[in-house]
Amino acid sequence: IVSFAHGASDFYSGIVPLVIFYDVSRAGLPPWYQGALAFAWYLTSSIVQPIFGAYGDRRGRWWFLPASVGLTVIAVSLAGTTTSLAVLAACIVAGGLGSAVMHPEAGRYTAMLGGSRRASAISIYQIGGQVGYGLGPAVIGLLLGAYGPRGSLLLLIPGFAAVIAILVFMRGIDGTARSMH
Repeated sequence: IVSFAHGASDFYSGIVPLVIFYDVSRAGLPPWYQGALAFAWYLTSSIVQPIFGAYGDRRGRWWFLPASVGLTVIAVSLAGTTTSLAVLAACIVAGGLGSAVMHPEAGRYTAMLGGSRRASAISIYQIGGQVGYGLGPAVIGLLLGAYGPRGSLLLLIPGFAAVIAILVFMRGIDGTARSMH
């Protein structure tokens, strides 16, 4: 389930560059806007991860994982529909923060559940993220091509299903991980 959570989150992460390109091109804005928004994504989704990791080490809770994936799902799904640069930027930042919370939290559970086989556990965790990240651009490309900007709203359906699955299974995983640690 932790690898699945990683895959779900990174599925939406893989969507972000194409959504940025789509929205900026549709608005007729110069390419530097794409670069600025991509920087905002990578700043909020990656560079701040150690801050959330340190916080999670002290005050992490099982529900951080489904909540962070949910934030990314909502923000990225809405990003494709925006007509305002400010709203697009807000979606990018919110989705990035969700991703930044998810990665160290999921990594923590992966390490705890991996026990003496941490390298194997991390490998499985990584596969989930890579599969999700690889599928994201293909899916959003199809949706935007078929339905236009509203196509990204269809991403809410699998996103909410993933969040519900993570929410249901994380309680049991949390208990197992804490008893191992």
